[in-house]
Amino acid sequence: MFTNGNPAPGARLWDNVNDAGSATLTQTFNCGGTGDGLCFLSLEYIADTTYGSNMAVTVTLDNVVMYSANHNGGVTAFTPVEFSVPCGQHTLGISAASTSTSLFSNWMMVVDNDTASCIPPVSADGSTWSSLKATYR
Repeated sequence: MFTNGNPAPGARLWDNVNDAGSATLTQTFNCGGTGDGLCFLSLEYIADTTYGSNMAVTVTLDNVVMYSANHNGGVTAFTPVEFSVPCGQHTLGISAASTSTSLFSNWMMVVDNDTASCIPPVSADGSTWSSLKATYR
């Protein structure tokens, strides 16, 4: 981990001396336990490429693609990725892959500010029309 100017430490994936390559970061985590509710996940990434490299970024959750993007060149600002799934145990995967026609191209991706928060459902109070009218009398 290192500090990259964004408010928190980040993770870095890179290929420093190659004309193509890929890397994946995976982590299994428990978002709120089992039961009802939604787990809201968010992260940010930034990418840098040299010598004409193209980069594909993919975010998976439990082996299902939740986000993907292709970039021709570097990404100059942090790109937010947000989605929600049922609460419980999940495996998050973040992948970067690059292709290039240049022998000396390289690439780097920084992932930062990843969060997961389980929000339980809000119970609905059963109300009848008569009880609502009685409230305002």
